[in-house]
Amino acid sequence: MMMSSLFCISNLSKIMSALVMVIGIIIAKFSWNYLQGDTYKAKFYSTLLLLQALVLLLVHADNIFLFSGLLLLSNLLLVIMLYHNTFWSAAYHSARIALQYLVSGCLLQVIGFILLYIETGISSFSQIYTIPISYNWIVYVALGCITGSAMLQSAVMPMHRWLLNSLNAPTPVSACMHAGLINAGVLLLVRCAPLYLNNVIMLYVLFIIGVITATFGVAYKLIQPNIKRMLVCSTIAQMGFVFVQCGLGFFTAAIAHVFWHGMFKAYLFLTSPMIERQRDSNAVSLHYGSFFIGLMSGFISAVGFSVIQGFSQVFTTTTLGLLLVVFIAGMQLALTILQSAVYDDLIIVFIASLSLGIMYGLFDMMIHYPLEGLHAMQAQPLTTVHAIGFSLLFIPWICMLLYNHIKPKPWFKKIYAYIYVYLIRHTKADIATTTLHRNHYRYK
Repeated sequence: MMMSSLFCISNLSKIMSALVMVIGIIIAKFSWNYLQGDTYKAKFYSTLLLLQALVLLLVHADNIFLFSGLLLLSNLLLVIMLYHNTFWSAAYHSARIALQYLVSGCLLQVIGFILLYIETGISSFSQIYTIPISYNWIVYVALGCITGSAMLQSAVMPMHRWLLNSLNAPTPVSACMHAGLINAGVLLLVRCAPLYLNNVIMLYVLFIIGVITATFGVAYKLIQPNIKRMLVCSTIAQMGFVFVQCGLGFFTAAIAHVFWHGMFKAYLFLTSPMIERQRDSNAVSLHYGSFFIGLMSGFISAVGFSVIQGFSQVFTTTTLGLLLVVFIAGMQLALTILQSAVYDDLIIVFIASLSLGIMYGLFDMMIHYPLEGLHAMQAQPLTTVHAIGFSLLFIPWICMLLYNHIKPKPWFKKIYAYIYVYLIRHTKADIATTTLHRNHYRYK
């Protein structure tokens, strides 16, 4: 079969281009001031602009092999930016680890695409929507390689170590990673959405990977005293939630998630230098009364979201998963308001929760409607696998809220301490990527 056209301008590419350009302009402006007096400012800035240009080409690439090539080049430029300070051994080791993971992901992607091309003749993403596919072992291996590539690119567990070892990256580079290139794995899944939507096994794989990553990512985030490390763990958790959405059949919702998450995470990283450590909260204790008010608020948020989206058959399809996410967000907002000791009027709490659900629905629709032609928003029948996954996401969060209001048994405290130490140990960066004393830092 002839190789298809190299590029294609679609609504998806326009949305991703908007994200790339907005974040790119912000990071470029920040970098100009951030690197004042830096010896290698010109080199860094030119690399940054070249990276942004490559990513713009990447989101428009229709040919699957061109996509892989552009992603490889983008990752190599990211590694160069990670190693901005060539006299700092920690930066060298961070860049080397990132190089190993990201290049491995690109190689897996190429292998998957080659197998897919040999078996089906598909050479472009647009052909995935038109060529019927028979799922044999070759196609499954190809999808396994593509999924593994997305996991490596998006730092999904257990492929997340490279991101935990990138903490010494310059602030603009961190913003590029967490708000930009890390989303390339999700973009890959969305471009291949029909291959997953037509096979429930692969959807289960994405869902299970996402649940594990989101659960551990949130747990990792909660125990971090350092703001930048907390943001890194937060990104891992968010990528887990995105994989959950893909596994539920909501690929366009995943694009909406990475769009708004990218905007917010870029802001957080660019402002993180102003905060050195995470301070203890001055919030008042959570009482059972406020807990039940939070439950009601979460329900109100879910109702508002459901009305805007026009969902039906909520309790028999994976749509329940989206509502669960909105429920948690609404409940968390209500508890934050109640604990702030500023607003304690229930009407204000409920209005805020309803507004959150409505805004969440509207923001999701802003991305979903232009992408309707992809047919990548297909709710799946609810199964036991989904129920177990939702429980793993929801129950630990509830237990965390109520932990200080129960009297745990000694054996429970031991388990809690063991889990805490386990999480601390597994979020430690490689010793070679850390600077234990400021005298170990070298810069020309």
